[in-house]
Amino acid sequence: CLTNDHVISEHPEPYKLNRPLAPDDAVVRFTLSTDKNREYDVKSVLWSSPYDAHDTCLFELKQSPPVERSKLTPVRRLPPAPADPAANVFVISHPNSDEPSYSFQNTNLLMHDAAMRGDATLGPGYLHYSTGTIKGSSGGVALNGQLGMIGLHHAGGNEMRRIDGKPGVHAANEAVWI
Repeated sequence: CLTNDHVISEHPEPYKLNRPLAPDDAVVRFTLSTDKNREYDVKSVLWSSPYDAHDTCLFELKQSPPVERSKLTPVRRLPPAPADPAANVFVISHPNSDEPSYSFQNTNLLMHDAAMRGDATLGPGYLHYSTGTIKGSSGGVALNGQLGMIGLHHAGGNEMRRIDGKPGVHAANEAVWI
């Protein structure tokens, strides 16, 4: 399973406010399964990176999940941004405990940092989009127009620092490029 490190983390010490859950305290529910109330415990963290890097936590469950595996696949390249018309970014998240949230309106890919980063970097890549999300959407999957995974939603605000090399801030949501 994949979520943000600021949601589940083996090393919560750097997080001053809203500390993430320790893996032993976290449970996962698959709300679209036939037994949506069954809870699955985290067995171990396979890889993680803190908020100021990839903000990602990849973990395995103690029990077998009720699904074989996701049919969603990561994309190899991001579309140009900005572009006219803008590429789409759709977000599926679980900000409420009982049902997923789907964001399908105002879905413009605003920018990403792929051109600035180049191909040789190991640092995280980010993308900004106008797709609306609500508080608690962290860990949601960001999808392109063909429903390929392009990112892991992790932040948003009215004054997000631009990631295209230009100075300033803008209103955007942000995902870590998967």
